[in-house]
Amino acid sequence: MKTILLEHVRSRLALHELQDGDGQSLLILHGLGQSSPTSVPSIDQVWQGPIFALDFTGHGQSSVPAGGGYTCEALMSDADAALAEIGSITILGYGLGGYVGLLLFGSRPSEVNGLATVSYTHLRAHETREDRGWRGVR
Repeated sequence: MKTILLEHVRSRLALHELQDGDGQSLLILHGLGQSSPTSVPSIDQVWQGPIFALDFTGHGQSSVPAGGGYTCEALMSDADAALAEIGSITILGYGLGGYVGLLLFGSRPSEVNGLATVSYTHLRAHETREDRGWRGVR
């Protein structure tokens, strides 16, 4: 795994290249309080192109900013910095990473080609606890 450190606003972001390849790049965005995977998740093993994973500000190998700053908009800015580094992408977001991916998808439609979310329950408040968990790609 190769890690690229991006200087962004008041943080140093860790962008991990999990797989190289030709074709469309995939960017994995992790959930709240988590960090990027260290290898390609089984759900992504069929992806032919490069796969990257971003550690959001204050998560994983990214730096912790003084005073916090963990709003969805700030995390979207982190993902936007990764987009600037990688170029055109498809996003796979887990939990909060799915919501951040949705924000980025809406703001950069010509650069984000697609979005898939996993374990994304924030828009499904009516479900029971047992209904939540791994849902597969949507």
